[in-house]
Amino acid sequence: MRFVLPILTVLFAAQIAFGQYYGAIRVDQRGLSKDYQIVKKYRLQIESGISYMSDTDIPGIPNLEEQQVNLAQTLLRFGLSKHFELRMGSQMVYRRQKLLAWKHSVTTIGGMFVGAKWQFLQHKKGLLPNTSLLARINLPVGSKEIVSSKIEPQGGIVASHPLSEAARLNYNVLVCYRDQSFLEYFYAAQLVVDFSPQTSAFIEFAGIDPDNARGQVIFDGGLTLLAKRNLMFMLYGGKGLNNVAPDWFVRFGVGVRLPR
Repeated sequence: MRFVLPILTVLFAAQIAFGQYYGAIRVDQRGLSKDYQIVKKYRLQIESGISYMSDTDIPGIPNLEEQQVNLAQTLLRFGLSKHFELRMGSQMVYRRQKLLAWKHSVTTIGGMFVGAKWQFLQHKKGLLPNTSLLARINLPVGSKEIVSSKIEPQGGIVASHPLSEAARLNYNVLVCYRDQSFLEYFYAAQLVVDFSPQTSAFIEFAGIDPDNARGQVIFDGGLTLLAKRNLMFMLYGGKGLNNVAPDWFVRFGVGVRLPR
């Protein structure tokens, strides 16, 4: 009988730990890829962060140095149903450029977008990935040095395929309509590994308009920490793999779901 109480105590503690992270928050701003999951019905999820980017290898402009800080990179997500959410986002941008003795900086709203995500395929037996359709409209809000002067629609597929109980492969394919002669493509593949219910790591490979002369190829990786069932912290960074992409960048973010 003396062993009964310790065993019950361990089982009770394990149940509390499991319950604490059951139905935990999943974020879209883990790296460059978007997640397929939808925010719970009638929940508001706020994801925000700050990033820093440096680039000194800009094609066609020797000796140009550029640094950019994105402040309050904020994404608002609201679940309308089990399979559908509304989305809105924006950020503040500070960009500083230096070319020999010439210096220039700009601080502005870095655009705004509204959109939605619809999960239309749920993984059951491993044959098909979890898949959602992502659509948004980019609005011309902010300085024309940073933001396009036109309304630009964007859409595509975000998917995830389980590899094991602790690993999954996320992938995105998105297209943005710039004008009649220019469609900008984005693709990404992201490997996520969960070390525990609270911690995970990822590595990612992404490309932005790879067929265009100014297409970027990027590699990055990072960590996430689930502090509470509705609170997550993210840290990641990466570098460009060609001279069009930034030399390196780093980002810290937080996600919170309301109510819990």
